[in-house]
Amino acid sequence: METITKLFELDLISVITGLFLIISATVSTITLLGKFSEMVGKPFKWVKNQNKDHELLMGVINSVGELSAKQQRDREESTHHDNRLKNDLQIVSEKLDALSSQLTAMQHKTDETEMAKLKDSIVTYYRKYKDSCEWSQLESDAFWDLFARYEAHGGNGYIHNIVEPVMREITIVD
Repeated sequence: METITKLFELDLISVITGLFLIISATVSTITLLGKFSEMVGKPFKWVKNQNKDHELLMGVINSVGELSAKQQRDREESTHHDNRLKNDLQIVSEKLDALSSQLTAMQHKTDETEMAKLKDSIVTYYRKYKDSCEWSQLESDAFWDLFARYEAHGGNGYIHNIVEPVMREITIVD
């Protein structure tokens, strides 16, 4: 009991310092025993496990470093490929735009050519039937088919203003 009362008489700093010294001495002793057992060639089991854990940790660190480097290379390659694809798509897009413009121009020229041919045929019908004021159902159908195709190709103007009213007045005779 006397020992306990003496213990309570000590101040808190002395107790903490004492505990710290006891723990430090224990850790130092265990570390020295572990190092000594390794030097002798007969390490304790906990030292072997500690060494295995250290080797495993170093292996993981090396693997993580390699994976990080590989990830960086892969990211750079991916960025490079993305840029190449973007450039290639830009070139393809520009070529498609050029082809689209050419096709539009060709379609416009084709429409103009076809419209001119149809206009010529319509005018031929007009000259042939404007004075006689009659035609057969077959001739009428052929004319109005030509007229519809002419309009589909963008035809307007002279044919609509002059020819169409006259041709609508022609009677069908069978």
